[in-house]
Amino acid sequence: MKSLVLLGAALMINALLALGAEALASAVPAGESTFPLTTVAQYVVNTLLVGWGVVLAWGRRPPCRVLLVGRGPDSATLRETLDHHPHYEVAGVLDFATSGPYLSRWISTERIRKVVITEPCGVAALPAEALVECRLAGARVVDYHAFYETLYGRLPVTSHLACHLAFARGFDREWATGRIRRALEIVFALLLLLPAVPLILVAALAIKLDSRGSAFYCQDRLGLGGKPYCVWKLRTMVADAEAEGPRQATEEDPRITCVGRILRRLRIDELPQLWNVVTGEMSLIGPRPERQCFASELEARIPFYRYRTAVKPGITGWAQVNADYAVSEQEHREKLEYDLYYLKNQGPWLDLMILARTVGVVLCGRGR
Repeated sequence: MKSLVLLGAALMINALLALGAEALASAVPAGESTFPLTTVAQYVVNTLLVGWGVVLAWGRRPPCRVLLVGRGPDSATLRETLDHHPHYEVAGVLDFATSGPYLSRWISTERIRKVVITEPCGVAALPAEALVECRLAGARVVDYHAFYETLYGRLPVTSHLACHLAFARGFDREWATGRIRRALEIVFALLLLLPAVPLILVAALAIKLDSRGSAFYCQDRLGLGGKPYCVWKLRTMVADAEAEGPRQATEEDPRITCVGRILRRLRIDELPQLWNVVTGEMSLIGPRPERQCFASELEARIPFYRYRTAVKPGITGWAQVNADYAVSEQEHREKLEYDLYYLKNQGPWLDLMILARTVGVVLCGRGR
């Protein structure tokens, strides 16, 4: 009933707009056209009304009924998540080994729209006949990693992630695509450096006035293929921040200076890395480069951590616009999942989305 009322209101507003446009047209002296004005006005309002209707319809759509195939830990975790998700509903869980003959019956009787295979190697381990039966019954079949990827925008770090990545398309490197991307990065980096240089100089002066020590520093990080390189940054911590040894920064780290905290929030401390982009050691977008001492420790504790170096590190990245500081092992694992998502899905559209989100982070002062 509420939807009908909203639809009626939308139609009434549209009718009033049409009447107003007609009245405006009749009030204009003969020979003078109001076509552009009335047309643009109606177009704008109609677009808003249609968008409003789409949002309302999306918010009120029935939940997608999901059937989980497999009873391992991934299945249990996914079910717990979906039980609190507004757009999904778990209709049931089947054993993987005995699910084949019952899948099509479940899909028909329980109105299943999506079948999620939570076993290792996912869909590839299910008989082809069973997959076809699911499709013919009207359900889409996906593996755990693909569903998790859609749900969270990241790839889960599980023991059988390699099975999923082995068939991914995002790792393809075409010669022409790589050359075009490299040329665009050089152009954009140089264009950004022009306005950035005065800002960097002002920031360097503020650093010198705020605390003793050099305004710039160079630190070894791991680049493409794990090859070390020197990354340039504006100093945001006290000069002897690592007197007691390397230690990862935290959100409220007392070593961060007053000026440094501002620079970090606005991401100004990263601007010198534009030169690393020009020299080819970094990209504008990619996983953030890690130090060797921290990377070795994380590789020993988190599976697939070394995969981050399969592409050039970036000034900003999918993990940077979606996650905060990583201190605990779980937080580093989550950021790795975002990085793996980027590795698998990298392309122009994802890069543009990351750039847009980075601008939002900078404007809102949410940098870390």
